[in-house]
Amino acid sequence: MCAELPDAIGVYEGNPVTVLGVEVGSVTSLTPTGHGVRVGMDIGERSLAAGVGAVSINNSVLSDRRIELVGADRGEGAEFDVGHCIPIDRTATPVTINRALDSVKRIMDDIAAGDDESRQPIQELLDMAVQETGGGTGDSVNQLLRNANGLLADPKSLTAQIGMILNNFAVLSQVSKENWDKIGVLGRDMADVLAWGASMFDALSISVATIAEGFDELNDLLGDYLPQLLDVVDDNRPLLDLTVSQLGALGSALTVLPGLASRLKASLDPGLHALRVVYRTSAVRIESATAGVLCDLSGPPESRPCQIDEQGKTVVNLSALMASQLQGGR
Repeated sequence: MCAELPDAIGVYEGNPVTVLGVEVGSVTSLTPTGHGVRVGMDIGERSLAAGVGAVSINNSVLSDRRIELVGADRGEGAEFDVGHCIPIDRTATPVTINRALDSVKRIMDDIAAGDDESRQPIQELLDMAVQETGGGTGDSVNQLLRNANGLLADPKSLTAQIGMILNNFAVLSQVSKENWDKIGVLGRDMADVLAWGASMFDALSISVATIAEGFDELNDLLGDYLPQLLDVVDDNRPLLDLTVSQLGALGSALTVLPGLASRLKASLDPGLHALRVVYRTSAVRIESATAGVLCDLSGPPESRPCQIDEQGKTVVNLSALMASQLQGGR
């Protein structure tokens, strides 16, 4: 079945169809017509009275509308033919803000369109109201009326904005309803968080008080010793100036120190805990053909003061040779 409604504001597919507030079906389709909207409904096999009507009703400001079938009880009378629509003269919708503002605007337009004689009583009434209650606020009242007239001049825009606000509130309320358990948990957790924050503020206040006491001691310390420290700095300013002027040379010296330190470490004997000095004695190379024979005659192989190098020449260690002779060598 269907019904011809002047408008279908707040009516959507799936919205309930009710009789005396009891759901008996749902909206199945919405089709614009030249004079309103045809609302298709499915109520199963239920029979209706021939003079049944339809009204769209708001359950609340934020909820969608439902279709209420009025005078649906058939009794012993004729039955409504579900193959036809309920005509528009037996349907109604709530008065919208749009229609209300249009009515107010028409009244104001009629007042403004009258002649001077018809406007005179209204003008005198407004002047009296301003004098009695305005107290010098005539310009503000005038601006207020102009603003109201501007809003009424475009009621559809105002209605659209109000509708958008209500729709947003509807979404917000629906989300809140679906997540109410989580919101409850969040509220309980927030109480714990606030309690923890209060304890942290207590600890912070104690810390700040302690720091304040430390500042007092620091102030006393600076007052007692800072002047003496400044005097020492003034007395040693020439030394500081000299140090600053030699920073370049000092930097060069610091780059050499690591190498000197590594060489000094290599020169220390870890066993003797003393400085180890390696001295290499003088040696001569003899190119005589008999040098090898002389080397063999100079003593046993393990203590000979001479060696044969890779070129076949004899290298004589003079210090070892003199030592062997002084010790009875030959």
